[in-house]
Amino acid sequence: MGKYDIYIENLKKEESFNKEQDRLHNKHSDIDENKVIVEKSNTIKFVLSFLRASIKTIATIILVSLAAIGIITLIYPEIRAEFIEVILNIFNEGKKMI
Repeated sequence: MGKYDIYIENLKKEESFNKEQDRLHNKHSDIDENKVIVEKSNTIKFVLSFLRASIKTIATIILVSLAAIGIITLIYPEIRAEFIEVILNIFNEGKKMI
């Protein structure tokens, strides 16, 4: 089987290339099917995708942290009482501002 590994690898590469070309031709429908599309990533795309991933990661960390604080607040009665007091103080301060 060792002598056929190169052929199998080349077939897999060609198949993935054809799938990628099909995807690109569906995306860019105005280009003929017999032309090869090469899509290059540019700096703006990279920066936007990086920012999107960073914001998602930060939002997930904040959400998990707030969920953990909420669960801990519900479990322990002393913390729950203090948390309710803090929330009421914030609500009263908001009423004073209005």
